[in-house]
Amino acid sequence: MRIIILALCLFIISSCNKTQNINPQQEYDLWIQRALVLLPNGTTEAMDVLIKDGEIVELVPNPDLKITDSKVEDAKVIDANGNFLMPGFIDAHAHFISLGKNKANLDFLSTTSWEEVVTMVKEKAAELPKGEWIVGRGWHQEKWPNLPNEMIEGFPVHEELSKISPDHPVMLTHASGHGLIANAKAMELAQVNANSKSPDGGVVLFDKKGQPTGIFQENAMSLISRAYAENQKNKTEDDLVKEWLNYLRLAEEECLSQGITTVHDASISFNDALKFKDLANKNELNLRLYAMLSDHALQNTPLQTLRDHVESTREDRFFTNTAVKAFVDGALGSRGAWLIEDYSDLPGYKGENVTPFESLEKTAEIAKELDVQVCIHAIGDRGNREVIDVFEKVAGDEIGERRWRIEHAQHLNPTDIDRIADLNIIASMQTVHCTSDAPYAVKRLGEKRVEEGAYVWQTLLNKNVHIANGTDAPIERINPFENLYAAVTRKRLDSDEAFYPNQKMSREKALEIYTQANAFAGFQEDWKGKIEKGYVADIVILDTNLLTCEERDIPNTKVLYTLVDGQIKHTAE
Repeated sequence: MRIIILALCLFIISSCNKTQNINPQQEYDLWIQRALVLLPNGTTEAMDVLIKDGEIVELVPNPDLKITDSKVEDAKVIDANGNFLMPGFIDAHAHFISLGKNKANLDFLSTTSWEEVVTMVKEKAAELPKGEWIVGRGWHQEKWPNLPNEMIEGFPVHEELSKISPDHPVMLTHASGHGLIANAKAMELAQVNANSKSPDGGVVLFDKKGQPTGIFQENAMSLISRAYAENQKNKTEDDLVKEWLNYLRLAEEECLSQGITTVHDASISFNDALKFKDLANKNELNLRLYAMLSDHALQNTPLQTLRDHVESTREDRFFTNTAVKAFVDGALGSRGAWLIEDYSDLPGYKGENVTPFESLEKTAEIAKELDVQVCIHAIGDRGNREVIDVFEKVAGDEIGERRWRIEHAQHLNPTDIDRIADLNIIASMQTVHCTSDAPYAVKRLGEKRVEEGAYVWQTLLNKNVHIANGTDAPIERINPFENLYAAVTRKRLDSDEAFYPNQKMSREKALEIYTQANAFAGFQEDWKGKIEKGYVADIVILDTNLLTCEERDIPNTKVLYTLVDGQIKHTAE
């Protein structure tokens, strides 16, 4: 009998303690009721979440709790109705303004044929005055079930495109961002002809008659983009600023609708950095940006100016600019990834080194002096090996402390996997690239290279490598649920066949990476990425329990609410 009474007393005390978690003197701005909360350890619990001044101040593990204190009753209430609540997604690698630009211009990510691309350009040409550029992005010939009749080295050629747009220069960037196709008018303005040469680190593709096909890869893209930039000079500074701000707002809207509350912006100009900083200072950014300056900006800005700029953003929670981005090679889809051995489908060709080693080392040295994180794009196994060499040469044992990152780390030689682990290099990967590249990865690399070192997340995790995850938008859609689906299934949305399924992640690990690990990759793990007291209220409420739902339901998840700093930034309504 005494045991029963003692147990009853303990139960009453425990119940009282739960209600006493609510400070009667505390004011609250927002009270989220009846949520199924994803906790930092990967489990869920039914809880209420109370928020003040953008911070989580109470987590109450009692969904039926009734709080009558007037200071709580004054708070705005969200009834989560038992839905899944988790930290806002952190996309560890995307191109923010390019995402907005993609929304404003022609978007070919969903196209399934060259004919569809040409039709979209034709319709755009009918809308625009003669001479105005038509710009778009997202086509990928490897993902089309039906290919055009005329192709060279696996790429479409410009003739059909030029025929329907004779008076409009056209520049259509490949989905990878490492190639483009231009029509005759654009090549005319760029003064590209049969006598043109491919620049270092780039390829102008010519046909058998020696005429340009319209395909420009890697550094050769600048021949066309410079002509486009000349056209942009006709716009007033005010027009350009308004255009840029429109891209930013479109990107914000897209991210927030997908539950993304932080983006690691992978390569920005110093001019854009100043614009972002100004918006942050005026509290006019609707989500958080952790930005990487381009290596060009780092090397061509006075050191003291850089130091002042970096330090002024280091503690800013909406715009942090304490990283630098460089490139060592291109992309697999455009055969720009730099390989140790030849491409299986193009013997004699190993891809491109797009930045000289001296420049990469200089970038790393400046970054080390400024205490700035180095993030280098490397996709091919040779590219990854060379980046590891640069990191080891410049930073040595300090790599892990500095959290230097390889962006993509897609195709690795098995011997270099151990080096990444031993040196504590962050592998900043994009899981959706695996399933997106699946139709042609084996064709490019052969089965042995793919199985041993391509998109090998689980191999890296087993060696305790820190992985970050992102989408590389607008190269892929910024949708985090499609990205998670790729991580946990290794399946494309249009197929039930898993691509080397032994490398797939658990759901708990995939969600941890998309929140806590990505916060760590930006030195921000102490204040965001978790639903925990004292952390910022960057929160999403979803209609789907991502831990227990059917696999096929993950990509169809809907965002009910997105909160940034405790403010509602998006609702499903």
